[in-house]
Amino acid sequence: MNRLILFILLVTFFGECSVQLPSSKYAFIGDKKNLATHKRVLLAKRFIEYWDARIKGDTAKSWKYELPYMKYISPYESYKSMARGYYGKKVVLIRIEPQNENQVIVTRKVYITPDHFLIKKDKWLYIKDNWYHKFYQAILPPQSAKEAEFQ
Repeated sequence: MNRLILFILLVTFFGECSVQLPSSKYAFIGDKKNLATHKRVLLAKRFIEYWDARIKGDTAKSWKYELPYMKYISPYESYKSMARGYYGKKVVLIRIEPQNENQVIVTRKVYITPDHFLIKKDKWLYIKDNWYHKFYQAILPPQSAKEAEFQ
């Protein structure tokens, strides 16, 4: 946990970052034994880097955080056209809910303006010693409110 605090302080002091972790407490839900401290720190770090890249429109960087199989299903040019133009100005990590040892659902607050935000969810998977984001393609409108949380 100390490495996470140090990382947040370094990002806050040295780099302008549009992504934040909860300030009052770490909102990790579930059995902490299922999600080891080093995995939580790595997830928080990758979450910050991924969403900072998306906010800045850096699709080349955010592409590196997507699930490895994405590169076989969809070429970078397709991803670039789907991922650019992100509407969020700031993203705040609210909660991490372990689904199993290598999969979590991250709830985030996406600020469109300083006073207007949406609550969204991400799925992250731990593969070969790293966390990867599950990119959802929104070709059709969501069929349920639960599905809409991930788009």
